Amino acid sequence: VAKRQHLERADGYLAEKKYKEAVVELRNVIQLDPSDGHARLKLARTYRALEDWPMVSREQVRAADLLPDD
Repeated sequence: VAKRQHLERADGYLAEKKYKEAVVELRNVIQLDPSDGHARLKLARTYRALEDWPMVSREQVRAADLLPDD
């Protein structure tokens, strides 16, 4: 339930282009479920919007490891 709530809040923040707030919510999701590749991919895209290139790279690699067929 908590994971879904964090994802919903993150999606809302992303729709409003409140990227820093979305990062917090997505990191909460990952803290609850470190193996959620889709959340990591969404986090990488959010970091890209913030132009935080080292974090984009880090999260993309983690997402790729978790989603080898994507």
